[in-house]
Amino acid sequence: MAFGAQTVVGLGIAAKPDQLKFRFNTSSPAAYKGDPMKLKNDGTVERVSNASDTACGIFEGVELDGVASDILRPYRFYYPGSLAADAWLSGTNPHSILTIESSASIAATDVFLCYNPTTTTGSTTTGISGVALDTTTGTAGTGATFQVIGKADIPNNEFANTTTVLKVIWKRHAFAPTAAGV
Repeated sequence: MAFGAQTVVGLGIAAKPDQLKFRFNTSSPAAYKGDPMKLKNDGTVERVSNASDTACGIFEGVELDGVASDILRPYRFYYPGSLAADAWLSGTNPHSILTIESSASIAATDVFLCYNPTTTTGSTTTGISGVALDTTTGTAGTGATFQVIGKADIPNNEFANTTTVLKVIWKRHAFAPTAAGV
């Protein structure tokens, strides 16, 4: 079962050191914990909806504005869409290492290929993303969102499995430098 992407390390420091808060646009669609997110022209964020979108981070949770049942503005994994709210994103550092499950079997020879995420929606009950690494999009080029750097070190996680939890880095990220050195 897919769980979206999760930040493992940002620049070799502690887990999730690069978590930042953004605003959802009130027309933003639903988002689930683990969804790759993109910046909009107005500075707000929304869920990545197609392979050409450039991600800026991974959705971790939401603080809803003006919801009476919130006590001290609890953090939720599921954003239902079209509401004023703050979105917390991890993986905002373009050098972050993440984990994501493959959508199908992947071979060890596919390490270092680049892939896009699926756009599968998540669970409104758990708030967990349904996004996985789309194994049909593997390329040696630079146009994809993620680059596989290996498999995650967890029990029974093998390349021959139906799905594999993989370690990936951003290949295309909104905050990545686009010019040569300073």
